[in-house]
Amino acid sequence: MNVLVAGAGVALFFLVNFVRSFFVQESDLETEQDIDQLHRRFNSKMEELKREKRYKEIGPQTDDFNEQIFKIVNKGKGLDEIDLHGLFKKYAVQYCEARIKKITEMIRNSQPNAPRQLIVITGIGNGSGEGGPKIKPAIKDYLTDNNINHTEISNRGAFLVLFSS
Repeated sequence: MNVLVAGAGVALFFLVNFVRSFFVQESDLETEQDIDQLHRRFNSKMEELKREKRYKEIGPQTDDFNEQIFKIVNKGKGLDEIDLHGLFKKYAVQYCEARIKKITEMIRNSQPNAPRQLIVITGIGNGSGEGGPKIKPAIKDYLTDNNINHTEISNRGAFLVLFSS
């Protein structure tokens, strides 16, 4: 897979996000609250399933939970941006891998609307608890292990991947 390291695109990304960082939108706060609420409900459901020894339901419940989170944090985003906030590490990597494969396939098929870059938002891991960040290092490992050239965006919890033709 041919992926280029960002140049001028990185500078533009920095500028846009520097400006964005000064403004917390109400919709962002609602999204955080939705995610927190889903996490609380999920944890409660997991306790219930374990208490009742309904272990076979844990996997499907976990899949559904991560799908809901993914839809919430990516609502309104295009193919050129993926937000992995709130997901479990395994699912974050799966969603990232699927998006990169989709874009690569679009480029391979010469689709004119294929994005030429992907912003992968991982967050910096503030909500990860005592174990520290989980998603960011997992995504970095995925990108590195698969020889996908990437640029970490100013240590702010995002990576920029540029695709070549």
